[in-house]
Amino acid sequence: MVKTSFPHLLLEEKKPVKIIVVGDSGVGKTAIISKFLYKDVNKNESATIGNVHVKTILEKGNNKLDVAIWDTAGQEKYSSMVDIFFRGAKGCVIVYDITSFQSFVDTTSWYTSIFDITHTSIPIVLVGNKKDLSSQREVAYESAENLAVKWGALYLEVSAIEGTNIDTIFKSFVDKIEPEYEPENVFQSQSTKQRKCC
Repeated sequence: MVKTSFPHLLLEEKKPVKIIVVGDSGVGKTAIISKFLYKDVNKNESATIGNVHVKTILEKGNNKLDVAIWDTAGQEKYSSMVDIFFRGAKGCVIVYDITSFQSFVDTTSWYTSIFDITHTSIPIVLVGNKKDLSSQREVAYESAENLAVKWGALYLEVSAIEGTNIDTIFKSFVDKIEPEYEPENVFQSQSTKQRKCC
């Protein structure tokens, strides 16, 4: 428990840190998140409308991190929501489709937007999805890896369908992001405890 300069407040409860998943529409962002959380993918799932987020706990060794994973549509008509979506992010997954060269080109725009809005450097994972369709590849592994090195990011090729490297995407953030805490009102907490025990 961490004390603050305010006697009636304690930094006790962990606040989920925000991890955003971005990329063009159709690259498989929602499928990646679904595979990680539920070990399943709905192949007939429609495109994400607006943005959604889900809370979970990431574990790696003895370390744990409470996170809120945010998914967005990735379509130009939702660009007015980008600022809200990016703000406060502590980690970012930039996804492209290895069978779509244009989606790879567009990752640079997503990367630039992160810094234009957050004004800070956050851990990034560049992800090439649809590894199961390697025979239709339009983006060389080396090209994406070189881009990730330029950004100082981790690069992974994954398959949301087969589950290849999906867990690695999110667990890579555990060692790179510090847990966040939110203040808890001690008086309110004590009052709640008294009601429960009497």
